[in-house]
Amino acid sequence: MDRPTTSSRDLLRALLVGLGAFVAVGLVETTQIAVSITQAGKPTSWWSVGSYNLIYWSLAGLLTPLVAWLAGLLPLTGERRWRHGAVHVVLAAAFGMLHISLYIGIRVLVGELPAEKLGAAIFKTATGNMDREALIYGVILAVATARDYYRGLRIQERRQAELRASLSEARLESLKMQLQPHFLFNAMHGVSTLIKRGDGSQAHDALLRLSDFLRLTLEDTDHHEVPLQRECEILEAYLHVQQVRYGDDLTLECRLDPECRTALVPHLVLQPLAENSLRHGLGADGGPGRLVLEARRDGDRLRVVLADNGRGLPDQIAEGRGLANVRARLAHLHPDDHRCDLRNGEGGGAVVILDLPWRTP
Repeated sequence: MDRPTTSSRDLLRALLVGLGAFVAVGLVETTQIAVSITQAGKPTSWWSVGSYNLIYWSLAGLLTPLVAWLAGLLPLTGERRWRHGAVHVVLAAAFGMLHISLYIGIRVLVGELPAEKLGAAIFKTATGNMDREALIYGVILAVATARDYYRGLRIQERRQAELRASLSEARLESLKMQLQPHFLFNAMHGVSTLIKRGDGSQAHDALLRLSDFLRLTLEDTDHHEVPLQRECEILEAYLHVQQVRYGDDLTLECRLDPECRTALVPHLVLQPLAENSLRHGLGADGGPGRLVLEARRDGDRLRVVLADNGRGLPDQIAEGRGLANVRARLAHLHPDDHRCDLRNGEGGGAVVILDLPWRTP
């Protein structure tokens, strides 16, 4: 697991938390001692009891950042945790001696103890309070270790989430890039056919329309989702290219609720669906080929329907690359939160229904 570093901000936070916690302990302990002395019938004042007691606990708070830094330097996790644990036992004793020395030194400085008794006072206090010192060190060490462990878990979870997002992004980009050459090869094949037939004028128009389509698609290459209105413009440009092959009888009617025009949908999601309609025979009755695109909002959902007037779906349908691509991209963008149904329409033709989460830019 990743081990977080101990920054200056962490040490400042440890200082503030340590001072607050240990001063609170000193206040509680002082109050208990003062009450006990008073109940024993001996005259005393809270300040006479608590002044040096508060100094003792305040020093523990001031030393908290030191223990927090040692906890980060010698973590009790990983392969070296037992070795570090042994070092912390020694450091706990050193901490106790430092804490007691500072405490006795302050008492000497304020004249409460004579200077010549400094060493003896330190030794006496240390031998009688080392268990308390070890407990103070252990509590600070445990809290700092728990904090570092929790932060390490958060860092690991964040990196795993970033890795999953990067992988999903790469897969989406790969799926999206499959569409452009797939369509481009088909369109160029159509232009080549016109040239071979000697129809230079139609070939020229086809290239211009293809240029418009590619410009629209390339303008949004950095986005996996675009507003539905933009997707309609791309679909119209695609059908203009296809009109070179199918003639002006190929039409598109867009019936979008006004608020749906800004709803986000996967980029290039409609073009493969329209290509599927062309493959299965638009205008099968000999009349014009017609596509109808409808979109409406249903609470927190967006419902997009693309219907054609073709001959409908065969009993056994093998989905091509376009439809498989659409399903794969939806699965990555909205896992377990989308629907893509392909069915025959009640009045004939094929219908594709997309049910997506309602999202806007």
